[in-house]
Amino acid sequence: MYFEDGGYAVWRRGSVMAMLRCPREFRHRPSQCDILHFDLWCGGRNLLRDAGSYSYNCEEPWLSYFGSSSAHNTIRFDDRDPMRKLSRFLYGDWPRGDVQIEGRESALLSRLPGMFHGRIVEPTESGFTVIDNIGGRFKQAVLRWRLDPDQTWDIEGNGCRSEALELRIRTVPEGLTATSQLAEGWESLYYLQKSPLPVFDYPGRTGLPATPHRDRAPQPIASRSVRNERPDQLPVSFSEVHGTLIFANLR
Repeated sequence: MYFEDGGYAVWRRGSVMAMLRCPREFRHRPSQCDILHFDLWCGGRNLLRDAGSYSYNCEEPWLSYFGSSSAHNTIRFDDRDPMRKLSRFLYGDWPRGDVQIEGRESALLSRLPGMFHGRIVEPTESGFTVIDNIGGRFKQAVLRWRLDPDQTWDIEGNGCRSEALELRIRTVPEGLTATSQLAEGWESLYYLQKSPLPVFDYPGRTGLPATPHRDRAPQPIASRSVRNERPDQLPVSFSEVHGTLIFANLR
């Protein structure tokens, strides 16, 4: 289900609720850099989450951190936000999205200055597949998943898991190497209160070539392309694709 006014795609199944932040365009000034953020609830537990607001009048680095892309489940390019902060309550460079809703699949292509990020969310029998297409002029792109601090998380290969959730990362082209890690992040469940939480960071490739096909936005990749892991079969001009397979324990 897509909510046009708010810019959210929402999936519900039993005790599971997932949300993708994907506005076609901003009608009002955005308060956070939460574009393409993915949130997951299962059995009343917020397993994949954002950071909250904390405070609108506090010192740095907290004033910048809680509204930034670092505080959301998305990809961050070169450690900077997709929108420039012009003042405390105003962002510039508002991106426009191409949202496609077809049955159980939702896709958005977001065109940022000099780079691309497209995200597809596909429900599966055991959870979700989240596919990120990225490309352009940047040195590094970090895929970030902010985890439930009440769970015990362990790194396993290119992913991590707890008793309630498992994340697996697949990357196209093949042969790309990255050192994933559980880093420390912060969240604010109540105003002026903050607490640490684990964050799964997966850094993308560095030194990408020049932005391909600037004259048109690329088309979204099909989920089967990630399973095949054949870069010559990808119908897109992106330089790299990350697929996160999310397995939720629904018991």
